[in-house]
Amino acid sequence: MRAEVSRGAAEPPSAQGGGGDPGVGVDGQSGGGEGPRGRAASGGMAAEPSLDLRAKYSMGGGDCTCSGIKVGSGGFREYMLERVDPRRTDAEGIKMVEKVLGGLDLSKFESPALDHLKSPVRMPDDSWRAGEALAECYQEDYEGAWFPHPRLRHERNPYAVSAGPDLVGYAVHGGDVMFLFGEVKTTGSAARPPDVVRSLRVQLETLLEGHGPVHLIQNLLKMAAAGADRRESARSDKALRSYADRRWKTAGVLISDQEPDRADLEAAFAALEKAAGSGDKVLRLVALYVPVPAESLGRQAGKGGTE
Repeated sequence: MRAEVSRGAAEPPSAQGGGGDPGVGVDGQSGGGEGPRGRAASGGMAAEPSLDLRAKYSMGGGDCTCSGIKVGSGGFREYMLERVDPRRTDAEGIKMVEKVLGGLDLSKFESPALDHLKSPVRMPDDSWRAGEALAECYQEDYEGAWFPHPRLRHERNPYAVSAGPDLVGYAVHGGDVMFLFGEVKTTGSAARPPDVVRSLRVQLETLLEGHGPVHLIQNLLKMAAAGADRRESARSDKALRSYADRRWKTAGVLISDQEPDRADLEAAFAALEKAAGSGDKVLRLVALYVPVPAESLGRQAGKGGTE
């Protein structure tokens, strides 16, 4: 489901963040994820762009946690350009296609479909797409997730059906590899909570119940089987075993351009925590409060988009 954008402040409370995942530490500094690109506690490798993260509130504990995180302006533009823009335009997927086609003589073969696969994703309104790409990059860099076949790559297929969660991939939680399914909402609304939080809660409740993701898991397993990376195949096997035990991660990301306020997610998290029950379900709800208007996110990651 498409990450939503709506237009539209409150005083931020202070708190520690994180909970079951290593997103932000007690002191509010950015922490390290457990995934392939997870940042070290010092903020990551100097050569890679990183976010300035400060935890403003947290709720829950154990397998069900919620955090409100303020994203500082320092380094944000660089992160959007160098990290988020390649994800938004699927630069990695384009390189994969070019590598496959590089050894073929296509001088006498013209195909609009091939041209489409070798071109960046372009949409008239890119704010929701940039928000979704930002959520994916944040999950990979700070929450121990990774997305071997990002949703935005899927949408470069002109015959693809785009229904399904915004986030589909893998996560490490408590040392276990599991599938991750999640939703993203991007908003500029000053309402508390923003209107999009209601639909976010409903979608996450569906994912917690396990409805619908089986065909998505099949796609992930097919990609792992087709790849030459044995480590990726092993991760898929571990995630499948976790899923057989009814253990997967449900993640929700709210991206807002307002000041942090726990009222944004408090009621939704209470309902979702109750829906998760006392079993083995893993829930992670995060609000990222960005330093620019939500409607300008596409321009912030503007190297390869439509702006």
